[in-house]
Amino acid sequence: MAVVATTLLVLIVLCVRGLPIEGNLFALLPQDQDSAVINKAIDHYNDNVTPEAVMIVSGDSLEQAEAAAAAYRQSLMKTPWFEQIQLTWSIDQQVSNYEFWYPYRGLLLTPEQRESLRDGRFKEMAQSAVAKTYSGFTGVGGRELEGDPFLLFRDFIQSSYQGGGRIRWNDGYLTAHYDNKYWVLMRAHMAAAPSLLNSTQALDDIDAAVAEVAGRYPANQLSMSGLFFYTATGMAAGQHDISRIGVGSLLGIILLMLVAFRSLMPIACGLVAIAVGFVMALTVTVLVFGQIHIFALVFGTGIIGVSIDYAFHYFADRQCGDEHWQPQRAMRGIYPAISLALLTSALAYFSLVLTPLPGIKQMAIFAVVGLVSAWVTVVCCFPYWVTQPSSSGVPFKRLLLGWLRWCGFVAQLRHWLWLMPALAVVVITVFPGWHVNDDVRALQSPSLELRQQEKVIAAATGSRISTMFFLVAGESTEEMLQRNELAVAALLKLKQQGKLQGFRALPVPSQMSQQENYQLQQQLYAAESTSVMDQLGLESLRVSRSNAPVLLQSWLAHPNSESWRQLWLSDEELARGETVYSVIQLYGVDNKTWLEYVDSDIDGVTLIDRAGSLSDMLHRVRTLVTGLLCVAYAIVMVVLAGRYGLSRLPQLMLAPVASSTIALACLVILGVEVNAFTILALILVLGIGIDYTLFFAETKKLELSTLVATTLAAITTLLSFGLLALSSTAAISHFGLTVALGIVVAWLFSPMAAKQISPAVVNRSQSQQGQDA
Repeated sequence: MAVVATTLLVLIVLCVRGLPIEGNLFALLPQDQDSAVINKAIDHYNDNVTPEAVMIVSGDSLEQAEAAAAAYRQSLMKTPWFEQIQLTWSIDQQVSNYEFWYPYRGLLLTPEQRESLRDGRFKEMAQSAVAKTYSGFTGVGGRELEGDPFLLFRDFIQSSYQGGGRIRWNDGYLTAHYDNKYWVLMRAHMAAAPSLLNSTQALDDIDAAVAEVAGRYPANQLSMSGLFFYTATGMAAGQHDISRIGVGSLLGIILLMLVAFRSLMPIACGLVAIAVGFVMALTVTVLVFGQIHIFALVFGTGIIGVSIDYAFHYFADRQCGDEHWQPQRAMRGIYPAISLALLTSALAYFSLVLTPLPGIKQMAIFAVVGLVSAWVTVVCCFPYWVTQPSSSGVPFKRLLLGWLRWCGFVAQLRHWLWLMPALAVVVITVFPGWHVNDDVRALQSPSLELRQQEKVIAAATGSRISTMFFLVAGESTEEMLQRNELAVAALLKLKQQGKLQGFRALPVPSQMSQQENYQLQQQLYAAESTSVMDQLGLESLRVSRSNAPVLLQSWLAHPNSESWRQLWLSDEELARGETVYSVIQLYGVDNKTWLEYVDSDIDGVTLIDRAGSLSDMLHRVRTLVTGLLCVAYAIVMVVLAGRYGLSRLPQLMLAPVASSTIALACLVILGVEVNAFTILALILVLGIGIDYTLFFAETKKLELSTLVATTLAAITTLLSFGLLALSSTAAISHFGLTVALGIVVAWLFSPMAAKQISPAVVNRSQSQQGQDA
């Protein structure tokens, strides 16, 4: 009881203090100060864009599309999941934006205008302004010309958005015409972030709201896109997996224990051992690292769950014993096997500490501490908790004894069994389906409906936002804005060359550029103002003479900057005098090679490709863990050779090697791509396969209790991990499938590790344990 009480106390303390769980996958990588700051800025940007969503509604006429969009907006706003859905954009907003910038017009130029003025093409710009004025399509009035005779300010306002596409402002709506249909755009801001608890409800509410309007407007198509919908769909799938796989696994294990032991005592004791291991592992990991990564927590917990094998070994010995069974003697009998199993598994997992990846180190510490704690609980507590012999027999005893007899016959050919892993290696080497894929996108199972809606939005708007973006850094806002301008100039060239559809960056010029713009405009007015006034019939000009700069903070404080603020990441950093960051969003990126040139040519400008970076990280993890898997096998071989001698090493390594190679070969044949999660699953398979092998290796002959223990362990592992193969998430499914295949093979081959395994020995073992079914 003291063990249970202490465990509960530690768990309560951890929960009250709050578990410092890290969920960022990039935290798995080594972090220097620069990368940590950059990751913080990226996380800030992700927080800015995650609540944003885009919707578009089609119609055969513009009026029909507008009416349907209004109905969808009204229905969706009745749900608790939308904070705002903007359908109309008032002309007052454009006027307000115009009025903010107008006093600074003498300091503002587009990059193209600045280039022309630097080259002295004053007359060319004057002629262009006159031609635009008399073209009849620009709607330029006399008062506007007096304040902006060269139309420099008009071009600046129109060029602040470089996203490209076919979206146009039309009488208060953002509209497009595509595929003989009219489309109306809406911009939404979500009210809450999706989670495991609310995602299913959120999607159900949104689907119901959409269905209600779709019944009234069957000809009008609504498409939605945003991180909220992808995240909520993934969370809902995870919730479904938990309820289906998790609950099914738990019920299956409880039913198995009841059938095998006819008692709840083994369940309770096994869960206590696992709980002690989990709490101790969590405590030590948090004390050592200050936090724990969700990756280490999930994978490490799975490894600790395997420690129930130690409990099974104890209870199987009790189940197969007679009325003279004694707990201390039983523990002495299984002690060498479970201790050696702990040693080999702990050494194998501890080898992961050699990796430079913090998340993998955490996983190693978590797993080793958890296994040791669970082992201590079994060895020190079980003989005092469970002291009476079992009153029930072994279920399916005849079937198990028949399997023992079959193993006895097969064991005579066990040297030939090495042909199976050898054949598996051949399959892995030459089979055309063998493929390694570290692309993080291959691990996801995105909703086909969401993907289709995203394609519709991209096609209708003619603008496809990229998941890649540029992060622009500076020691001050001035330095950041100067670098932002250099990046914008480079991106404009790519856009003109057709290598980029568009981009969106902070429109505020640096103070250095504003002063240069002022000087260039003064030169233009000095050279061409008289000529332009004569040609346009202007009597006077209202030219801006002020050179007081527009400040970034002033613009950010203005209401019209609201839709741009997600590009600014550093309010707190600016107040503390630290490095500040902004973002340049990209549209229509098909080849990031050209973007990498911008990254390398401009200081402080970094191309952020989260999917590519995650894929690189998974490649590093897979490569590193593959090497550590080989190291783990070498450690296991050394331990086994020291314990049993070199002569028995082929016999003992058969199950661990066969389980990994045959599982991998099956994946190759099934066309499943190998990735980091596959290799991590093979590490788990190695640890489990060694346990099964040592349970048999420590017996003088094949014994029913050992087979019962390994069979129960294999079934519970299949229920715990194998069912993950049914997950809708590709990464989890591949992990579960690998473990399931490996465990089955390990269970089949592990009896070959027994020292004496001839049919005669099996028959004598059966006669000693009785022939009753």
